[in-house]
Amino acid sequence: TQSTWGHQINKNLKEYITTLMNKNLLLITVLALCYVASAAPHLTIDMFTESLCPDCVGFLTQTSYSSFYKVLLKYPDVVQLNLWPYGNARESQDEQGYKFKCQHGEEECIGNLYEACALRKFERVAGFDFAQCLEGGLSKQDGNMDKYAEECLNAEQFEQLRQCVYGQEGNQLMHEIAQKTNSLVPAHQYLSLIHI
Repeated sequence: TQSTWGHQINKNLKEYITTLMNKNLLLITVLALCYVASAAPHLTIDMFTESLCPDCVGFLTQTSYSSFYKVLLKYPDVVQLNLWPYGNARESQDEQGYKFKCQHGEEECIGNLYEACALRKFERVAGFDFAQCLEGGLSKQDGNMDKYAEECLNAEQFEQLRQCVYGQEGNQLMHEIAQKTNSLVPAHQYLSLIHI
C-alpha cells in the first residue's frame, strides 16, 4: 500500500541522509528534497552532464554521488532520475542528419552517445552503472571511448551499443537530448547541473 511503501522509503532515505550528513551539502539538499517529496506521487531529477567534463566525471564517479543515484534508482515509483549527456555541445543539421560538436572534442560526443544509448537500451540501473564505468575509465585520458565502452560491457552489449552510437538511432537520440538540454530555462552555465 501507499502508506507502507511511503513509510519504508521515508525510513530508508532518513537513514541514508543521516549517514551522509557530513559528506556534501548539495547531496544532502537533494536527498532532503526527495525525502520531503516522497509523499508526493513522483519527483523528477534531471542530471545534465557531458562525458569528458572533469567536474561531470567526478560527479558520476565519486562514491558519495554514485551512492546517491543508486539509492534513488531503487525507487522508480517516487523518483524518476534522468541523465542527459550533452552539456555544452552544439548541434547542426545537414542532408545526412544531425551533427554535433562537443566542448571537449569528438571523443566526448562519442562518449555522450554511448551513455545515451546505454540509458535507452539497458535497464536504468545498468545504464547508470555503464555511465559510471565509462567515465571512471576516462581518468586514463587516452581518448578512446570505444575502448572504454568495450571494457565496461560484454561483447553482445558492446555491439548493441556500438550500433546505436554509430547509427541513425544514436543520432536521433542525441538530437532529442540536445533539445532537452537547450530548452532549460534559464540556460545552463555550468555542468554538472541537477534540475528538480
